Amino acid sequence: MSVLSDVLRGTDVAILAYFLVLNSFYALLLILSVPEIWEQSRLAEDEDFQRLMQSDALPPITILVPAYNESATIEASVTAILTLEYRNFEVIVVNDGSKDDTMERLRHAFDLVEVPRTYPETIPSAPQRAVYRSRTRTRLTVIDKENGGKADSLNAAINASRFPLVIAVDADTLIEPDALLRLTRPFLLGRRIAAVGGTVRVANSCTVRDGRVTDARVPCRFLPGIQVVEYLRAFLFGRLGWNRLGGSLVISGAFGLFRKEYLLAIGGYR
Repeated sequence: MSVLSDVLRGTDVAILAYFLVLNSFYALLLILSVPEIWEQSRLAEDEDFQRLMQSDALPPITILVPAYNESATIEASVTAILTLEYRNFEVIVVNDGSKDDTMERLRHAFDLVEVPRTYPETIPSAPQRAVYRSRTRTRLTVIDKENGGKADSLNAAINASRFPLVIAVDADTLIEPDALLRLTRPFLLGRRIAAVGGTVRVANSCTVRDGRVTDARVPCRFLPGIQVVEYLRAFLFGRLGWNRLGGSLVISGAFGLFRKEYLLAIGGYR
């Protein structure tokens, strides 16, 4: 009995020590993130965003949107992305062999017409069935390909992209209107930046109209509320805290901006 008590006591101490160390580090990241948040807020207030959005000096961006069985949301999502407040960008949607009517919805909603493929396959990807351009939205290109997974779809889109910066987003991601401008700011400061990650939040209890969040609210239920807190810890305080320590461990797959030349150098997504 004494041995069992010692084992249980040792287990309790180990678990307690683990959570003390883990949460102490989380608290450290939270403290370190405060100066970063203050600095970012100060820069945002000093800049004339409306003037910048109309500037020809903004770096052009390609938005990569892999889609698999996204029939229910694809039209609204792509429409919202096409109306972002940024001067020079293109959108490449990749239909990754969807089994539903995702491709048909895209073709009907944006008046797609098939065009010849004019770009090389720098990064290998699954065979492509066709490439389409929109008659009504000149920024939109759609690639219809065989199923190969998200990474394969992103590689196909990188091959077709024309611009030096590429941003990967999920088909169901809701992007704030000025998000591209805020995301490109580090590239405008002259530093040699490889990638920039944006803050990702959940839309629990938020009001969404036409692909835009019009009213953000804190959920009343416990579990959705905890999810909001966890996203703030992971994607805001945690990432900014790591920046203060000299680097970020990961760029979110839901919203990250990359320099295309570096993606090509490492062989794309895997």
